[in-house]
Amino acid sequence: MRHRLFIPSLMGSVAMLLALVLPNRAGAAISQGPLYTNAVASEQRRVLQFFEAQQSYQEQLKVGRQRYDQRQANRAKIIAAMSEELETRQQTVAIQPAGTSDGHAGGVILESSLWLALAVLSIGIGGTGVYLNRQRALNTSRQ
Repeated sequence: MRHRLFIPSLMGSVAMLLALVLPNRAGAAISQGPLYTNAVASEQRRVLQFFEAQQSYQEQLKVGRQRYDQRQANRAKIIAAMSEELETRQQTVAIQPAGTSDGHAGGVILESSLWLALAVLSIGIGGTGVYLNRQRALNTSRQ
């Protein structure tokens, strides 16, 4: 019985060649004995790291607050400039009150709406008549 591992193939040849050529990086585990730690020193290191982390966090918060305040001040300046520009534009543009408009335009719209409604109504009545005539013709042809 031949095993598939020993069947010569391109992939097998490449794998064997790589295994032979590349260095094997295996290392032996050497015991250095027990490592003695100073519990007090490690606790002090831990407390010092925690304190430094909190100081760093507070500095980041301060910088973030300063950036936020600066953005808010810039937004306030932009809004003030835009409102001033709007006021100047409103003063330069002459806006007529709605009561002084010409009454003729409303009459044209009303007349065209009336004609449109009349046309839709007449098309609807005509279509209903054609439909009823076809139904009547179909009923008479079936009988």
